[in-house]
Amino acid sequence: MSALLGSARGVRVLATSREWLRVLAVVKQADAEWCGPQQWKWWQWFQSQNPNLWAALDFCCTEPGQARTGLLLTGALWFHWIGSAFVRDGRYWLDRLLALSREPSQERARALWVRSWIATIQGDLPNAERASQEAIEVADHVGDRAAKAHGTNWLGWHASFCGDMTRASELAEQALAEFRATGQLSTSSPALLSFNLLASVHFARGDFERAGEACAEGRSICERAGEEWQSASMRWYLGHARRLAGDIQAAEEEARAALRIKRKFNDTLGVALGIEQLGLVAMDRGDAERAARLFGAVEPRWKLLGSSPLLNSSFWLRWHRDGESQAKKVLGDQAYEKAYRQGTQLGNEQAVSYALSEQAPATPTRAKVPAAGSALPVLTRREQEVAKLVAQGLSNKDISEALVISQRTAETHVEHILSKLGATSRVQIATWVRDHP
Repeated sequence: MSALLGSARGVRVLATSREWLRVLAVVKQADAEWCGPQQWKWWQWFQSQNPNLWAALDFCCTEPGQARTGLLLTGALWFHWIGSAFVRDGRYWLDRLLALSREPSQERARALWVRSWIATIQGDLPNAERASQEAIEVADHVGDRAAKAHGTNWLGWHASFCGDMTRASELAEQALAEFRATGQLSTSSPALLSFNLLASVHFARGDFERAGEACAEGRSICERAGEEWQSASMRWYLGHARRLAGDIQAAEEEARAALRIKRKFNDTLGVALGIEQLGLVAMDRGDAERAARLFGAVEPRWKLLGSSPLLNSSFWLRWHRDGESQAKKVLGDQAYEKAYRQGTQLGNEQAVSYALSEQAPATPTRAKVPAAGSALPVLTRREQEVAKLVAQGLSNKDISEALVISQRTAETHVEHILSKLGATSRVQIATWVRDHP
């Protein structure tokens, strides 16, 4: 499988041969099989392919006539951007290629709704709305029912995050009906997010039973398909429904199950939401100190995504603020801030382990290289070079000049290093370099 993409240096040669068609074929195959039992296999394989994908996409941006092919790749790679913690990469490539290929096409329609998804994750609601609306317009123009349904779904998410639940409900029902009609619910993980959107609408209306029913139907589809990643999202929403209905034990069980799966996929968004949910559960149980520490542990995860806390969603922020207010009332402002700061200093794996009650709260430790066989990958050779330059005190601009790469590429390498090491600062990267000469 890995031979299909070859080395970064070889991409330009492959682009004019039958091998280039095989590159496209393997990405489309991974996209088609993501909603099924091959999901974990594809996730693991693509973790090592990011440099090759960057080279291939850069070729599409610079070679005349290849921009539309680049759009195809960026849209088909949604699972890599969103399901593998490369959200910022996805935004970079989508923005670049959407600017290069503006004519209406199925490729553009799909790239636009994926762009809306990423903007939503990053709390960039104005851009999320624009991208989803254009996706619908382009899909109408080219007759792409699937892309129109996805665009409608993300326009519904935008409405829900802005607090317009009446519109969100209408759009969710439209999207779900179209997904059912086109058979996408059993083949497309993104289509299953329409169940989560419906659950959000029901949450806002206080109808926790119907919210749970929507999540349960989506989870059932995931289980029949052998899909794990989106199943975790269903469990997170189901846990939220259970918590709001007063069943704290069930809520905790669902939230922990969701977090374990999201940890496996190194899904930064899923991990952040899982920790947040368990913080709210802790507050419901009366453990204000644990809640404060977990709320603090979430903060660095949003920064890694380039996102606003809780995706800037008005109703999610309301629940967080309620939990935060209760914790401060119990602990007092000073004790709350102390526990919160302790949480912000936890590395990624420490934070997850603490949230899952796998370990007691401990003094934060410096970032360590993941052990062999860990779900998190070790640093690539290029990332090791960048880490050493970070340790020398170089800025991203200095690193780009030293390695003859763009500043954006240097920034992305630093972001990946922070994520892989479970670190939250450049100082921790420097400490890791010192301990791993």
